[in-house]
Amino acid sequence: MVVYQDSMGRKILVINVMARLFMDPLNDPIEAIENIIDNYKIGENIHMSFIYVGLGGFLGTIVRYSFNIFFNGIIGLPIAYATIFVNITGSLLMGIFFYYTSNNFSEFYKLFFMTGVLGGFTTFSAFSLDSINMLLEKEYLNLVIYISVSVFLSVFFLYLGFTFARYIST
Repeated sequence: MVVYQDSMGRKILVINVMARLFMDPLNDPIEAIENIIDNYKIGENIHMSFIYVGLGGFLGTIVRYSFNIFFNGIIGLPIAYATIFVNITGSLLMGIFFYYTSNNFSEFYKLFFMTGVLGGFTTFSAFSLDSINMLLEKEYLNLVIYISVSVFLSVFFLYLGFTFARYIST
């Protein structure tokens, strides 16, 4: 279960939020979000959270795309090299931000830079952060399961999706 804690210390069950948004595709998503905010008594701060994360994510994805263009289009290397570079750099930056923001930094820095910019730049940094949190909490079995399942199932399901799409396209 994923739990987000807002700046006032209230915990929000993210899985429940996402489930409510996608349970009934006929519902208006804006109305669903407003209902969730009212039900969890999140308050006005959550609206700014979405803006911080969205703007940060926008910047992160633009920077990632720029690296793809640089590696592939300018210096002629395969995009996979850009991906490796972005994942490693993003994980390094996530570690630095995690260290500094763990000392009660503003919620803005965590949401904008860690969730938004670095999350948009590379989801691998979020994966790495989750892994380090499990390591620091000495949840070794969960850590091994998380890494194994994340890596192997992600690659497998990408291949499965590709194979399925190729099959239905022929």
